[in-house]
Amino acid sequence: MRIEDGLGKNGAAGVTKSGRLQSESVSFLPEEMQALAEQAFVASTGVITLTGVTESGVLYLKNEDQTKNLLLSELVICLGKSTGGAGDQIVQMYYAPTGGTLISGALAASVGSLNVASTRVPRILAYKGAYAATIVGGLVKRTAVFQDAMVQHLPTHNVIPAGGLLAVSVTANTSTSSMRVVISAIFSMLDVER
Repeated sequence: MRIEDGLGKNGAAGVTKSGRLQSESVSFLPEEMQALAEQAFVASTGVITLTGVTESGVLYLKNEDQTKNLLLSELVICLGKSTGGAGDQIVQMYYAPTGGTLISGALAASVGSLNVASTRVPRILAYKGAYAATIVGGLVKRTAVFQDAMVQHLPTHNVIPAGGLLAVSVTANTSTSSMRVVISAIFSMLDVER
């Protein structure tokens, strides 16, 4: 066997006089690779105004693709300034909710690819809620508490299999009469390994 010097050009490796292989590598985050493969997406509520302190279902996702898992890598939580409110704001993530007005209201959330050149749309249901939209049943998988208006990236790394459901709620701080929120879910669709 003989290794020839490719001079390190056009994908061919270089070989030194002493026979050492020269190569270069480029690193990509998994999310970047999924975006390049047109399998990374965002689902967003747009601006929702909360007009009180009732827990409000704001985002619902259901994976309807029987051949792919939905990997929820993060939630981007944008909490606006509260009018009249004081104290903590609570964001909760529910797995497998069984009902509620968030689901029955079925207001379409915005869904798009993270690859701006792609027109691919994932096979999911994505709904946005409103003030006091309810979430019934399910298991609270995560709770986050915030004190101020902010934008927070909350890593989740949850796998939602085919048919799996997820909902997100926001509870405004005490005495709030108005607070704007936007919740965006960053996710990838990954082939189910059999």
